[in-house]
Amino acid sequence: MARATRLSLYAVLSPALLKLGAAVGRGAVHERSLDKDTDAAEDIDPFEKFIKHYDRSYLSNSDEYHHRRELFNRRLRQVEEHNSRPDRLWTAAVNTFADYTEDERSQLRGWRDLHRGSRGHGQAASYGHASSFIETQRRVYPQTVSWANLSSAKNFVDQGSCGSCWAVATVSTLEAHYEITQQATRSFSTQELVDCVPNPRHCGGKGGCDGATVELAMHWALHGGLATAEANRYEAQDKSCSKADAFEAAKADPHHLSALDEDGRLAVSFFADDADGKALSGHAFGLHGFLTLEKNKEEPLVAALVDQGPVAVSVGAAGWYDYDKGVFDGCKSDAVIDHAVTLYGYGSDQGSKYWLIRNSWGGEWGERGFIRLIRHDDEESHCGYDEQPGQGVACDGAPAKVRVCGTCGILYDAVVPKFKSTKQSLFRRESPEARIQQRSSKTAVVKDKNGAHISLGIEHNAVPVLFNEPVRSIRTETRS
Repeated sequence: MARATRLSLYAVLSPALLKLGAAVGRGAVHERSLDKDTDAAEDIDPFEKFIKHYDRSYLSNSDEYHHRRELFNRRLRQVEEHNSRPDRLWTAAVNTFADYTEDERSQLRGWRDLHRGSRGHGQAASYGHASSFIETQRRVYPQTVSWANLSSAKNFVDQGSCGSCWAVATVSTLEAHYEITQQATRSFSTQELVDCVPNPRHCGGKGGCDGATVELAMHWALHGGLATAEANRYEAQDKSCSKADAFEAAKADPHHLSALDEDGRLAVSFFADDADGKALSGHAFGLHGFLTLEKNKEEPLVAALVDQGPVAVSVGAAGWYDYDKGVFDGCKSDAVIDHAVTLYGYGSDQGSKYWLIRNSWGGEWGERGFIRLIRHDDEESHCGYDEQPGQGVACDGAPAKVRVCGTCGILYDAVVPKFKSTKQSLFRRESPEARIQQRSSKTAVVKDKNGAHISLGIEHNAVPVLFNEPVRSIRTETRS
């Protein structure tokens, strides 16, 4: 991927907050660099600069022009007000969403109210200092985990005005797990999911660009297979399904993900091996099942992230539009879960713990397509209510409100695929479930549940890796 340095639009609009940024271009989508002559830029009306940079075509002095200018000026004031706070954890910026209406912004979160119309592939996760762990009664976890070193993590997608975040999150998660288990890269078609995934119970929307869920998308990929992105490119609009026979069969299936939990969700644990002699289409690329994690629980989410890889999660993202960088802490306890994203890790920055998430709004948004969400010390106690569950993952007949926990409701609905590896994995898939025996600045030796020794060590490239066998050259100096 080519990396281009650009001058932030907000730097031009507000010279007092001048800053340089970086963004990653993808495929045929190219970034347009702003004029770096800031002295000349300061003489240009901010809104005129904005519409030129983002190729807006508003007719001068029309009603729409004045309406968009009003929206833009309001968002610009909000950004300036937020960034003037000396105690802020994150920085806001004027971006392409600055002149969007609230309805247009809501479409970016994908799910809609039913009442309305790189590094080399195959690398293991990177971990923080090998001597730092989170200890619980049952598990030992690294303090920092990131899967952002995967090649597939650089496949930025801009969902556009299509409410396809559920499909983008599914593809992002599948590509990551394919790379981890198969030690190779493969793309998957977001457009096929938008076109083909049946949604007869209106789970999270009416289907396609009007919303669905990751569970439905995973079920399609497992039973119907999934083409590559090159074979069926994303067009951000509803089209006819390219797999007509599989589509009709899926619609006719009376048992199509019929089980709902008390919240009206498709909380699914689905595994299909070849034992009955019939291989499913997803088996061709290693997918053998998927699992909806226990709702509003933090440890299952952390365990899946550490042991297996990125996880598709649903969140309330109403306040994310202006995010530029830092640790976002703008979510309230009550959250409408209306957006699907991919959780790639967790860590801390100057004492603020965070979740590392890849969004579906393109590589120019946020921290090169990623956002860091504040992670509370006890996410399971940071709870509120979602009073519009139909916008997120709930199906027809769901209750009027549901309890959601974690920052932006991140613990409420999480889905992880189950792949079968065809090759020796580069890291142990079952992380240790016992105590640390020895800690050092280079390695940590642990015992798994079977008593086998496993070492977490730092390789020559300074990327910590979980090894299957203890490293022989273990330093004897321990840390308290």
